[in-house]
Amino acid sequence: MSACIYDRQLQKEMIEFYFDQLEEKKYSLDFIHEKKPLGTAGSLSFLKGKIKESFFVSNCDILIKQDYREIHKYHKENKNDLTIISALSHYQIPYGTLITGDQGQLLSLEEKPEKTFMINTGVYLLESHLLDLVPENTFFHMTDLIDKIRSKSGRVGVFPISASSWVDIGQWADYQKHIKVGL
Repeated sequence: MSACIYDRQLQKEMIEFYFDQLEEKKYSLDFIHEKKPLGTAGSLSFLKGKIKESFFVSNCDILIKQDYREIHKYHKENKNDLTIISALSHYQIPYGTLITGDQGQLLSLEEKPEKTFMINTGVYLLESHLLDLVPENTFFHMTDLIDKIRSKSGRVGVFPISASSWVDIGQWADYQKHIKVGL
């Protein structure tokens, strides 16, 4: 457990150091430090009263090659409270798959099927009023926030992008591979 905390502390210090060392600063940054992990949506509670318009949330190990203005336009035109950016992802199962019925009787057999799914990229566009739905100092997943929005008949949209426009660079080898090809 202490190694995990140390790694987060070191990452935090490295990020702050990087931005502090920039000679030309074209923006203002405020760093927020969680005393305990709150999850992607739980940490949004720190933004209550600070954001008054639509804003993007991204897991830090995600890269997307997409015009964010198009996402924003879709979000506004559809009057979404939250928009999930999704990517098409193709998986080939390396085995034949079986579907069975009563008493184990074979109903169908498909050899090495390829399945296509819309997956959550970990990038979202939210309306600022959603911050009021986030409990303070509580671990809260983004899926918890989405469930809360939907339970209140809020609008959750999905903006699809191509599989080649998204990459999870959480592993150093994946990051290096994608940086070389330019995402």
